[in-house]
Amino acid sequence: MTISFNEISAGVRIPLTHIEIDNSQAVTGTPTTLTQVLMLGQAAIKDGKVDGSGAVDTPVRITRADHAATLWGQGSMLAAMVREFLTDNPDAVLT
Repeated sequence: MTISFNEISAGVRIPLTHIEIDNSQAVTGTPTTLTQVLMLGQAAIKDGKVDGSGAVDTPVRITRADHAATLWGQGSMLAAMVREFLTDNPDAVLT
């Protein structure tokens, strides 16, 4: 079995311990932590119904601020909260 090295030459004949670490296949940087957030708030109500296509008491995964405005109304508390949250935390999973 042949072991090849990148930095230690094959011509080294000095009887010492030679160590080479190859991190070319290692993960670079710190892995990101997946953050999951459950956000509760008020929807805009019009004529006793949600002013949007969303439903009350039903969790929905949100990835864009305009999606929250479509679900719970343009001026709703939830739309404003989602917009501010996603501005600061674009990689978080928001439900």
